[in-house]
Amino acid sequence: MTEVLNMQNIFKSFYMGEEELEVLHDVNLTVNSGEFLSILGPSGSGKSTMMNIIGCLDVPTSGKYLLSGNEGDWTKKNLNLDIDLEKISYLGDEHLLQQVWLNLIQNAIKFSNQNGVIRVALHKSDGIIRVDIADNGKGIPDKDKQRIFDRFYKADKSRSKDGNGLGLARFSFLPACLSLMALQ
Repeated sequence: MTEVLNMQNIFKSFYMGEEELEVLHDVNLTVNSGEFLSILGPSGSGKSTMMNIIGCLDVPTSGKYLLSGNEGDWTKKNLNLDIDLEKISYLGDEHLLQQVWLNLIQNAIKFSNQNGVIRVALHKSDGIIRVDIADNGKGIPDKDKQRIFDRFYKADKSRSKDGNGLGLARFSFLPACLSLMALQ
């Protein structure tokens, strides 16, 4: 694998009153090609800060790399995967769109019912690339669909599902994300 990011001797500390508390010390981190890393922690303002790092991805031979980091989650729920990916060339920010797909797949896993099916399809027709990610969960209520790009907004008010509500808000500036509204 190709190493795309290497950080040495990472540390993180914050102040509690007058006392400095070190929460990380001498952490070494390497992100290889095709790996995804997400770090979430307090920003000091009472909100969460998220940093996503995605390794430069090699051209995939199958779509299963999208789900590899979430294997434990979908196997616990006994989810079946229906993957239909056409080999397509795309000129654009591959890494940014990869984050969008990963977020949508993670949501599909999170909100799928036990023993459900997740479908991931990629096709090109008349110059338009279409990615479909579908699950058998209850879906997003109509009243919440217009807010899926709002920061810290969660349609699931019960907080029974993990997450910080950033999800698609990180990508709201992408035209590809805005077209998701039509697909909901």
